[in-house]
Amino acid sequence: PAHVVEGANFFFGHNREGNVEVLAELGGRYGFDTHVVDARRVTLGDGEEVTVSSSRVRRLVGAGRVEDAAICLGRPYALLGTVVAGRGVGRRLDCPTANLDSGPQLLPADGVYAGQATLADGRRALAAISVGRQPTFADGVPAVEAHLLDLRAELYGQRMALAFYQYLREQRRFDTVEQLRAQMERDLAHVRQAVQ
Repeated sequence: PAHVVEGANFFFGHNREGNVEVLAELGGRYGFDTHVVDARRVTLGDGEEVTVSSSRVRRLVGAGRVEDAAICLGRPYALLGTVVAGRGVGRRLDCPTANLDSGPQLLPADGVYAGQATLADGRRALAAISVGRQPTFADGVPAVEAHLLDLRAELYGQRMALAFYQYLREQRRFDTVEQLRAQMERDLAHVRQAVQ
């Protein structure tokens, strides 16, 4: 590395015995600069003032609080991956989805989110993003899938980023496909309102 940026409370190594002073010494020996930044405090959506940390961001994302995670990060939380083939359920419901292979990245809590997709070629589209099992279908398997509004394209094999703007609702089972379709229409309307 040329530069390492850490907070004053950074520790590393065996028994966490390394700190920013040790890191600076190592930088002098191995030719990299060490920069220590002050803690940043932000006010979350519920009015709570907190210190930003990676563990706090992970907890917020894991709880589905993507708007608060964005306050901490200074940008929306995003997953990056490759679009892979799914089961084709969205296409059969006239709401095709791009299934994202996001690998070992931290997933937001199961639910439906308003967001934005960015393709490798720079094209962007509003996105209704579903994270988790599809409880309406008996063989519901965990998935990250997004319906891209106003964009129809062959996406298999393409790299895509999904930015999470707002939690819309929990995953739930619908008794009929018609009920699911009606909810999906409401979700798409909410995405258009949430992502300006």
